[in-house]
Amino acid sequence: MLVVGLGNPGEKYKLNRHNIGFLICDYILKNNSFSNLTKSSFEGELYKSNELFILKPQTYMNLSGKSVLA
Repeated sequence: MLVVGLGNPGEKYKLNRHNIGFLICDYILKNNSFSNLTKSSFEGELYKSNELFILKPQTYMNLSGKSVLA
C-alpha cells in the first residue's frame, strides 16, 4: 500500500494547514520502523516498511503528481 502525504516543501510551510499530509506521515514515521528509499527520481522522500510505502513529495502540491507517477 502507498500512502502519499501532500504538502509544500520548506520551513516556510512546515506548520501550514495545507501540510497536514506531511504532518500525518511524520507521525507515522516517528512511531514505526521504516527504511528510507529516497532517490532524486522520486522527487520526494520515500519510506518503506514490511507492508507500507510512505511518500512525501518534495514538489509543491500542484505538482505532486510528478512524484507519485515516478
